[in-house]
Amino acid sequence: MEVVKVLMAKISYSNELIRKRRKKKAVKKLVVFFVLLFSILIILCFKLPYFNIVQITVFNNKSISQDEIIKLSKLKLGTNLFYQNFAKSKKEIMSNPYILDVTFSRKIPNEVEIFISERKAEFYSTEGSEFAIFDKNSIGLEIKDNINNMKLVRVDGIDIKSVKLGKALGNDDDKRVKTIKTISDLNSRKMDGVPDMTSIDLTNANDLKIYYGDIYVILGAGHGIEEKLNKAISILQSDGVKSGKGYIDVSFNGIPVVSLQK
Repeated sequence: MEVVKVLMAKISYSNELIRKRRKKKAVKKLVVFFVLLFSILIILCFKLPYFNIVQITVFNNKSISQDEIIKLSKLKLGTNLFYQNFAKSKKEIMSNPYILDVTFSRKIPNEVEIFISERKAEFYSTEGSEFAIFDKNSIGLEIKDNINNMKLVRVDGIDIKSVKLGKALGNDDDKRVKTIKTISDLNSRKMDGVPDMTSIDLTNANDLKIYYGDIYVILGAGHGIEEKLNKAISILQSDGVKSGKGYIDVSFNGIPVVSLQK
């Protein structure tokens, strides 16, 4: 009886080994099949005209035209969608100082979508017949011979010969850069009743001024700009002030001095 049990156990173990071998073979065949199928699909994706680009669409661009962005990307209609090197295209597009970021999307089977994030032109400095345009972070965007139809704030005290496109006017510790950024952030709030800012005078670091049409705000030295400017904005919102001509002095601690021509 004992011998029969041993024989049955051996037969059962042998059958289990056979089942495992058959299962492994089946799995291997299945893996090979899917690898071959995937390889065929990849080859078809790269070879079939069905996947050739027929449309390139650019989104969120305002300052740079769609044609210019597509030209920079070096993407071509009629080329295979899966052959495209988007990392290289992104680098080419971002060579334009106006471009802050770029992302791409393949829209199967034959379209490419380009999503743009742009820097916004907010300020300019001028010398002779040249105008240097830059954003709120003082990044140089372009040099032009006119700024017609561009609503920008003039910044005095900047040597435009030192402006490098795609670079800030100075290093991160440059007080002018920080001052422009702070003023831009405050100005972007667009508080009701405040006249449009027309210029910023950074010529003297200890005597900063901001002009709102016929009224200018004396900020003095560069410290505490946000607090000083908030005081001035509150005064500018007053009916008797915003339409006047003169100055508001917030360069010192205490009650601001308001001087208007009658």
